[in-house]
Amino acid sequence: MRDQAKKPRGRAAKAPQNAPPATPDAAAPRGTPAITTALRKNVRQRRSGVPNAAAQQEELLPPELLQLVGGTLMAADLASASLVCRLWSRSLRGGVSSLTTHLLADAASNDAKARSLASALPHLARLHVNFGARCDAAAIAPFFSSLRKMQRLRELRITSWVPYAPQKGSAPLGCYAPLELGGITSLVIDGAALSANDMLSVINGAATATGLVSMSLLPNTWPYLTQLDPFQVPAWLQPAQPGTTFTGTPRMPSSSAATLLLCKLPNLGHLVIANEAGNQAGFFSELQRLSCLSSLDLLTGAPVQSKSLQILSSLTSLTELRLQPALNAASESLEEHALLGLTQLRRLGVRLARRPAEPLCRDLCALTRRRAPALIELELSKCVWSAEASACIAAMTSLTRLRLERLECVRPARASASASRAAMSVDLQPLMALRGMRCFEVVAATGSVAGVLQGIGKLWSAWAPTLEDVRLVDLSVAELDPWSTLPALGQCGALTSLRLLLREPMAPALGVIDIGSLPASLRQLALRHAVLTAGPATETRMKALESVSLRQCTVVRPDAEPQPLGAWGPETWWHAALLRALPALRSVELVGMPHLRDEDFAGIGALTALTSLLVCASGTIEVTHASLQAISGLTRLRQLRWHVGDVTDLLPDVAALKGLSSLVSLHLPSYLHGQFSRWSAYNALPPLCDVHVEMPLP
Repeated sequence: MRDQAKKPRGRAAKAPQNAPPATPDAAAPRGTPAITTALRKNVRQRRSGVPNAAAQQEELLPPELLQLVGGTLMAADLASASLVCRLWSRSLRGGVSSLTTHLLADAASNDAKARSLASALPHLARLHVNFGARCDAAAIAPFFSSLRKMQRLRELRITSWVPYAPQKGSAPLGCYAPLELGGITSLVIDGAALSANDMLSVINGAATATGLVSMSLLPNTWPYLTQLDPFQVPAWLQPAQPGTTFTGTPRMPSSSAATLLLCKLPNLGHLVIANEAGNQAGFFSELQRLSCLSSLDLLTGAPVQSKSLQILSSLTSLTELRLQPALNAASESLEEHALLGLTQLRRLGVRLARRPAEPLCRDLCALTRRRAPALIELELSKCVWSAEASACIAAMTSLTRLRLERLECVRPARASASASRAAMSVDLQPLMALRGMRCFEVVAATGSVAGVLQGIGKLWSAWAPTLEDVRLVDLSVAELDPWSTLPALGQCGALTSLRLLLREPMAPALGVIDIGSLPASLRQLALRHAVLTAGPATETRMKALESVSLRQCTVVRPDAEPQPLGAWGPETWWHAALLRALPALRSVELVGMPHLRDEDFAGIGALTALTSLLVCASGTIEVTHASLQAISGLTRLRQLRWHVGDVTDLLPDVAALKGLSSLVSLHLPSYLHGQFSRWSAYNALPPLCDVHVEMPLP
């Protein structure tokens, strides 16, 4: 009897094997989520030695569901969730298909990282690799050479954060030499400029891929949404010789790059590359031999000559063509008609160099009617507009993306004021016939021949069911028609990106943009010269908004009375509350905000998911370097562009930057660079942080 009444010590008594498991809802106390109780129950069962604890866990959350959850988690959350049990670790990591990583300065760590990615993430399909100037070629080589072990990797993007600051070392020349791609089908190289040797290494590495069909070489490009120029290097840091890059080495000529592409990648289907000024005909002649090329995006360069267009028209397999350099402005021939030989073309973008848009639009309309693969994307830039061109575009009912940049008109020599005003207007109302429009972009022109846009406010109601992306740049308030545009944009339920960059300030009486009234699907928002607020429904409605860019905007309280822009006092400003109402933000850009203060940065410090922050407040006395203390807890911040103060300010508190443990890119104006160098403040930065020195932003 004494033995029977004795209480067990140490481990708890084992539960009967045939006892039915308790449901999580029944076992969970009131107010506690069922999943938390289930996890605690599973931990107790593992400690008690129940043999089917993993089976009960698998019945509770199947591995397929855990894989879906793992594909949406950040790196830190994924690491924490993987420590729950072996089943969670295997299922969560197996569901990750997209990952962003940063390389370290030592080869051993990068080698271990590559081996762990290959073994722990078997379903990894998209990888974004970042590295800075502290990573030399020897440190990067083990990671790049191990890419072939990732069997299911299909999309690779490499971004090099290479500053042109002498204190941080030179660019890692030769870092792409050990690149081995294996089964990768899409390769994107962006960030710093590529030297001739690096370009050769990239093409040689791409030749190791068994099925590469898409390659984008985008040097000197910015990977974040911004309204400013990506990089403005000071004059005293610019290369001495013209035509050299930030790495100090000359670029490879385009014809040589095309020759290498032909020899190494004859099956290439998608290409994005810059065209240099020399030997343009040779460049296009080499591209002509790429028989499988279906998409070509030609970046800035010399104007495209007539002979080059004739060669380009022989690429009958092209379905996508974008020529950012303008067509030759010679008046004796119309080279754009050579593009009509591309019968399979579905996406076209050209700059007409102040030529009439009517002939090209009329031919494209006729070509679209008599062939099966209709044109779905059209970009026209710097062309002379007319009502006939608008009618021809409206007849292309298959268009889903339309971009009109800097439309010009012909001013009549002798006409009345009303006739001259009518001739200089660009009526976009006929475009309402394009019922399948998904992306619409207008960049207004400035100058004596600029066309005045009309009818924009009537487009949104016709496009509301399908419209996803809206970009209105350099528009006047009258062209925007805020009375019709602002309410109608809130009805576009599929809208994911909105860029509204006005040329002049908008009076509050014309409209205040309530972010909470915008579509709940919105993910990117960029505003300039606007008055905005955050209503009560902002935090619960705008959960998908990840990127916000504000330039010269005024943020007021929801109950503020409409007044002139300069009449509002400090009690009306609403910056911190606006940012707190958007907890999912990952990128924030604040440029020239007239009423921004130090205490408003507390709202930025509450954005724990923030990865990119740009603050441009040079010369503003209300914003000082003390604001760094408020954002020192942003442990996920990777990129910081800090233009605050002027040459008379003291050195900022570098200790605040130590808390930004994930910081890899710090952009400073030239006057702050001098103070950092004088006091050796660069040594106090996080170990992976590189510094980019640039001119003070406007």
